[in-house]
Amino acid sequence: MVNQNRAKHNTKKLDSDVKVSVFMPVFNSEDYLNEAIDSILNQTYSNFELIVLNDGSTDRSKDIVFSYSDSRIKYFENEKNMGLAYSRNRGLDLCSREYIAIFDSDDVCKKNRLELQLKVLSESPNTIVCGGDSEVISKHGTQRHRSNNYHLKVVYDSPVINSTAMIRNSFITKNKIRYDLDLPPAEDFGFYSGIFWLNKMDPNTFKNIPKILVKYRIHSGQTSQINSDIGTDVAASIRRSNLQHFLSHHKTVFEYKHHAVNHKTVNAIHRNLVRLNSNGVLNELIDFVLYYHFLSGNYVTKILLFGKVIKHCDRRHIVKASFNILGRKYGRKY
Repeated sequence: MVNQNRAKHNTKKLDSDVKVSVFMPVFNSEDYLNEAIDSILNQTYSNFELIVLNDGSTDRSKDIVFSYSDSRIKYFENEKNMGLAYSRNRGLDLCSREYIAIFDSDDVCKKNRLELQLKVLSESPNTIVCGGDSEVISKHGTQRHRSNNYHLKVVYDSPVINSTAMIRNSFITKNKIRYDLDLPPAEDFGFYSGIFWLNKMDPNTFKNIPKILVKYRIHSGQTSQINSDIGTDVAASIRRSNLQHFLSHHKTVFEYKHHAVNHKTVNAIHRNLVRLNSNGVLNELIDFVLYYHFLSGNYVTKILLFGKVIKHCDRRHIVKASFNILGRKYGRKY
């Protein structure tokens, strides 16, 4: 009889220094599961364990996993369907290796994904998460989804494509970071936001490899597709929280310079201005907008944003902040 915590084995044995736990949650994935598992087992880097967690599937998913004879596969299951956020958290608890590679059961890994990401993380000790590009597969065909290394993307969007992520396990274990059960289907956005703040907004927190690492499948059965309207609302609440967090953690306006703020961050602040004002971070917001207004970016965007802010703020603070910025820019004290 096959051990419930491991699939059948005899082909490949785990080395004692296995570095990667690949985590794959499964729910009714029989149509895609063979291709997903094969793409992991055939990686150029082979020293990993594959943690498969069955979240109460009612199709042949379990039988498909047990059809493999590879000791690297470890099979677990929930007693009933608990949802993706719960399963991801249980998966993180089951992964004991130095790095955790997230992978969905309806996607396909490029053959050198693990090898490329291990290289980045081993050479970049301050990087917590390594991701990459994906090739989106849908009924409309295929399209490349490009990632980027602009670290403040986390303020308004997930900085990595979740199914391409490889995470430094020691960091999330030490800081007890888990997926928030109240945030589906945007729990990955909240998860990576937490990593960024706890890593003290280090610009090296996330690194994305500009190569396709995963073929990402979009279909009607996905949680994100089923709950797309809910996801939009949840993501908006995370953005507001992130903006407040970002603004309130800068003691001076000049610290923004080190974060190379781009127009998307500014536009996100623009859209959430009134809500941020009610959350008591108005002075930080004024400082930010003034800094952006004087020292960077597109003048049209700056003027529009400045006009929005000036309606809500203390004029005396604007004068004081403006003189401070001008003094820093021109080397004068006011």
